[in-house]
Amino acid sequence: MKVESFLEIARGYRAVFFDSYGVLRVGDHVLPGVAGALAALEAAGIPYWVLTNDASRDRAGVAAAFNGLIPTERFVSSGQMLVEFLQREPPPGLLAYLGPARAEPLLALAGCPFRPLRDLETLDGVAAIALMDEEGFDWERELNRVVNYARAHPELRIYVPNPDLVYPTEAGVGLAAGALAALLEAVLGTAPLAFGKPAAPIFHHSLELARAELGELSPSEVLMVGDTLTTDVRGGQAVGLATALVLSGNTTPEALQDQIAASGLRPDHLCSEVRA
Repeated sequence: MKVESFLEIARGYRAVFFDSYGVLRVGDHVLPGVAGALAALEAAGIPYWVLTNDASRDRAGVAAAFNGLIPTERFVSSGQMLVEFLQREPPPGLLAYLGPARAEPLLALAGCPFRPLRDLETLDGVAAIALMDEEGFDWERELNRVVNYARAHPELRIYVPNPDLVYPTEAGVGLAAGALAALLEAVLGTAPLAFGKPAAPIFHHSLELARAELGELSPSEVLMVGDTLTTDVRGGQAVGLATALVLSGNTTPEALQDQIAASGLRPDHLCSEVRA
């Protein structure tokens, strides 16, 4: 595939949806060129939103990592999608979560009782498990508890806001919450309910935000920019968005052709990075 300039691609669309990790930032820093690219989009009158599978922070917490570069209202998180779902369909009992304590302000917005699974001596009364993040708990201990409880209670609901298998790090990649959810699915035979990319809810919600600002808008007029074929590209294509794959995160130039062949997915555009 031909590598194109990000801005040349983006100018052909009315709105842009970005993934966060591996596209706009890696680790604790914003990638070089991102600030200039966002400024160029604003100058061209092309609004953008950041669709992140970060499930352990509310929108303000996600935005804070960008130090004011991107307004809070421009973020849509998978954790936000879970909260809205729980507000509509609260579990019939206690929600136990796996993840760091920073997830608690977000879960509190759902209005249902919740506790960290690691603090529970027994899972009796637990109606749902939310796998909020891969951090903050002993994987072996807690996943074994979930598996054994779920085998005895097949009605147990398991939610995974972040279906990502890996996330980009300075050293390469790290296992994400979606990898742990995939393990549970393989053992239990039932897929956890996902809310982040590639699941449709986060894309539909973002399209509603774009239409509120731009009026009538076809999904094909929106460009989804991501670094992962199986989440960003697959999810975007499933709802009719145009897609651009960047090579600054999970997908490297060396692995590109193998990943396209393995996934059967081909983005509409390819660019090395988000840069003006």
